[in-house]
Amino acid sequence: VVQARYSPIDFDYLEYSGLRWAEYYRRKAEFVALVDSLYPPS
Repeated sequence: VVQARYSPIDFDYLEYSGLRWAEYYRRKAEFVALVDSLYPPS
């Protein structure tokens, strides 16, 4: 987020970070579902 303000590179750091967080949560949900299917809560 700091990079978005001070970097001379023309790159949308805020949009990129949002995309990365969204992908993290998508994959986290997928991973948790997989683990739950392999090791159901008892």
